[in-house]
Amino acid sequence: MPENGLCGCSFYLKTREIKAYKRRISKVAGLKVEYKRLKKQSEMQNLFKSGSRAFSGSLTLLYLPAEENYFAVSVGKKHGKSVQRNRIKRLVREAFRLNVNKMKGTYKIVCLPKVRDEYSFATFDKDVQEMIRRKKL
Repeated sequence: MPENGLCGCSFYLKTREIKAYKRRISKVAGLKVEYKRLKKQSEMQNLFKSGSRAFSGSLTLLYLPAEENYFAVSVGKKHGKSVQRNRIKRLVREAFRLNVNKMKGTYKIVCLPKVRDEYSFATFDKDVQEMIRRKKL
């Protein structure tokens, strides 16, 4: 039995604690998540065909005006194995979540990270802020 007495469940408990902590912090700081996940393939194809584009050093955004904010991240197999792809998705989603309140309008957005050797949250955060400011989203 492990030292903490959790029988291998520590990862699950830590994840639950982190989620609860984020909910408490977001209520205190007023950072309400104001977007939904863009899931339908037909909507994503519509964005690829007729959406406007914004480019930065590490990201490409495709966006269209909408009634509510919708967001999706698309990471291709060129980015590596699933562990790296999922990490990139988490970093981009968090950068967008922290900056969604700075947007003036509501949009459907698909984010396409560019292939790089290293990825950091600071880079994605800076690029999302820059594109929101530059494109006046």
